[in-house]
Amino acid sequence: MLFGPVCEGTKTLGHSAPTMHWWLSLTATDQGTWAAALAGLLAAIGGVAAAIASFRAARVALDIARIDQQHRDEEELARARVIASYLFTDAGLLHKRCMEAIKRIDEAISYPDERAIEALEAARRIVSSMDVTKIQENLDKLIWLPARHATSFAAFPDMKKVISILTVAGGAPFPVPRDAHAAGERGRQQLEVMRDRLDEFIKEFEPLFAT
Repeated sequence: MLFGPVCEGTKTLGHSAPTMHWWLSLTATDQGTWAAALAGLLAAIGGVAAAIASFRAARVALDIARIDQQHRDEEELARARVIASYLFTDAGLLHKRCMEAIKRIDEAISYPDERAIEALEAARRIVSSMDVTKIQENLDKLIWLPARHATSFAAFPDMKKVISILTVAGGAPFPVPRDAHAAGERGRQQLEVMRDRLDEFIKEFEPLFAT
């Protein structure tokens, strides 16, 4: 019964839209079937529209999150550049002092006589002259740096103290060259760690400040 009237309607109307006459020619059952089918179609269209809207909303949310993260990254990089710029000159001076102290320790280790004690004492004086004041006064701002650099800079003041202690005994230079050699080896290891960490910092940020 359903398909007969449809066919008749289409024969009469050709490809035009259904008319009220066609609708009234249907039985109640056919009308119910068509109404249910139409309702299902509208529901499906609504579901697709809702899905599209949800997809667009999710896309917008992702774009907002991405832009927000980008802004945070840019802000973090800007803060890192500020503190790196502030400490860059001091880092260069610390690196220079490390190299000078390592050179004197190498001399101390190479001398078989009293010159070893003199060279080690010279290395100790160089280490003592390292200025870590800026670092100590800005420990709270070191967190703006990348984690590896922040950790290194925070440790430099204590490393300076340790190296100074390693290059003296009982508050005075070592009395014999053999003791100076051993102390020099220990001090050199710590100086190399400091030098390497400063190297990493300088290599990463030097291009930003090069003129």
